[in-house]
Amino acid sequence: MGNDLDSFHIVLVHLSKRLPRYLISNLEHLQSVFPEFPKTLVVSRGTRLSSDAVVGWSVYEYVRNRETEELFSAGKLDPTFREGFWYVSLERLLALEEVHLRFPDEPLLHVESDVLLMPTFPTMFFNQMKTLAWQKIDEEEDVASLVFSPSAAQTSFLCQSIRTAYCQNPGLSDMRALRKFASDNPEQITYLEMNPETAGSEGVFDPATAGVYLLGNDPRNARGVERYGQKSPKHLMRVETFEWQFTENSILCRASGTEWVQLHSLHIHSKRTSFFNLSNLLAQALKVASGNAKARFSLRAFLSWPRDIASDVLRVSSIKKLIIRGRRTIRGRR
Repeated sequence: MGNDLDSFHIVLVHLSKRLPRYLISNLEHLQSVFPEFPKTLVVSRGTRLSSDAVVGWSVYEYVRNRETEELFSAGKLDPTFREGFWYVSLERLLALEEVHLRFPDEPLLHVESDVLLMPTFPTMFFNQMKTLAWQKIDEEEDVASLVFSPSAAQTSFLCQSIRTAYCQNPGLSDMRALRKFASDNPEQITYLEMNPETAGSEGVFDPATAGVYLLGNDPRNARGVERYGQKSPKHLMRVETFEWQFTENSILCRASGTEWVQLHSLHIHSKRTSFFNLSNLLAQALKVASGNAKARFSLRAFLSWPRDIASDVLRVSSIKKLIIRGRRTIRGRR
């Protein structure tokens, strides 16, 4: 981290009644890397918090207002997936408007709960930015891994635009809402760089692709299996073509024939708590880059499958058992 005189306000939003362990580890990591930066954790009212978990952080209790309640009442997103995941993902962006009004003239950097900022994170680059900023992930969607806003007025414009877009299309996810905003307002948005071929001195930022490749997928999406070195063919970040270098507190990457650049953030999709420790993260990333990482199975992740998927699996399993019993009965009669 540079020795910048100015700083932006780091904001994490987690709208559930319980803080997962990986988030607590990330709060500790961010406090250790950015001790002088103002930091706010946004939680739902009634969330249980330990004072030890939020050292160095302000806590803001968010309550859904009537406007958002009415907005979501006509929603067409799947409410059963992970206890309303798609609605929560969209609402955390809307919550930024309310939070940013507490420090309207300060820049805000929203960091997703499972995104780790490296010590090399280029704070001066963001301090000089005049537009909103985030990342593309593929040809159709953007991602809120990092969302930067220079002022509360720009955050309000973004949130009001998302509300308008959602009214017109109640099936709009947060990722498609960000892409629509960028398409409608290209002069208001800067896309953060993700590929070394086109990156400047500011380096690159991970939308999710590098985190999945180096630190594994979310095992809840893969029947409890956490795999490493996975390609993401639809993603615009071509990590499978990168060369890697690891130092004590940084990750460098390059494509063939290009200069080495810093990778300043990692989206830890696996949410493995140990990876929010920098030394553990770098050790695992080195294993993957060297081709020595093995897949892992998580029983907890397997058992936390979304209920609709689990019920389908149980239904199919029951049908298979009935078919097997029927075949045995028929053979016995013969």
